[in-house]
Amino acid sequence: MVKMSKWLISLITLTLIAGCITQYSGTKKPYSSRVKMAKPAQPEILQHVFYIVIPPKGTISSRKKVLVTVYKSYSIQSGELMKVAEGTHVRGLEKRGDWYRIQLPDGKTEGWMQGYYLEKE
Repeated sequence: MVKMSKWLISLITLTLIAGCITQYSGTKKPYSSRVKMAKPAQPEILQHVFYIVIPPKGTISSRKKVLVTVYKSYSIQSGELMKVAEGTHVRGLEKRGDWYRIQLPDGKTEGWMQGYYLEKE
């Protein structure tokens, strides 16, 4: 009798565990639907907005002007287009997140710069 009850308890326990596992795996979402993908920043067109390039925060000023990088697109991975000196006046054309598409003083060259290097005139 004791052997039979131990066997019966083991069987009921295994059945309950199997039921819980089946129920959990049925409600579990696939990995792809659980991952939240960041949406690309929506562009904001800027009209007649002018900025001056400022040095990065915490930069100790010296006799030399600080150079700030202008990129080909709104990502560091896009590659460097050129560098501009602090104090350069640029025109803002578009904003995407923290990035600004700017037009340089020559009126032809356009590139992207991170917003914390720009101060509105």
